[in-house]
Amino acid sequence: MPLRSGLQRKAQVSESSDDDYEEQEEYFDLEDNQLVGFLTKNLHAIYPNLTESHLKQQLERILKKADQNIINEYSKVIPKDTTWKINMSSKDVKKLSPLLKELRNNIQNNLPTVAKILESHLPKMEKQRALQLYDILNNMEPYTLEFDQLNTQISNMINVSAKLKPDTDSSLELLQLQMNKKIPTIEKILSAFLSNEDKIKAFQFYEIWKKTDYNTSEWFYLQEKINAILESQLKSEQEVKFYEVQTAEIKPIPIT
Repeated sequence: MPLRSGLQRKAQVSESSDDDYEEQEEYFDLEDNQLVGFLTKNLHAIYPNLTESHLKQQLERILKKADQNIINEYSKVIPKDTTWKINMSSKDVKKLSPLLKELRNNIQNNLPTVAKILESHLPKMEKQRALQLYDILNNMEPYTLEFDQLNTQISNMINVSAKLKPDTDSSLELLQLQMNKKIPTIEKILSAFLSNEDKIKAFQFYEIWKKTDYNTSEWFYLQEKINAILESQLKSEQEVKFYEVQTAEIKPIPIT
């Protein structure tokens, strides 16, 4: 994850005495295990006979010369967990630190991973969706509300899958096929036995529906409106022509 400027909030802490803490350092720190692992793997591939000590020297040399933006791009950011100690006594810090460590570990253990998705009881289509969301998650700004919401959504998908029955996969595929039949298309509107007026109305709803956020209440509402028009179609093109002739002959009575 890149280290954005928005994450670099200066409010850091170090121990100034035995009794309290003062601001000094940044809130977030770079966690470069991902970068180090990436470079180590590539160096091993290029120089398979390189000793561990020489490999370490080469790696340190690379990191010293590397552009800071590159380092940020391949590194993650993690809270230093020091700012909360500001103006707290060392006794209170010692008392609360184990709880903080436990909570941080729980958060880390609950994070979604590719392995968790693959090992889950999710049907294949849902696993595919979870992987797509996971890719989006890893391309988002960390420590934001949007990041946390998507992270929770993926974790919930994985957790709920434990309650699914073995035949859920085939049942979901059948349901998905039925749902796909209800998806309106331009072809369905154009080929329907509808009057031009109804086709225009359906197409207008269709244009709005396409621009509406997917799977929202408004999205489903517009889909039902379009389907209601399609379901009202006549039985043949002859009936459509007859209907249009009849409606054209009905002239509005002027109000006097």
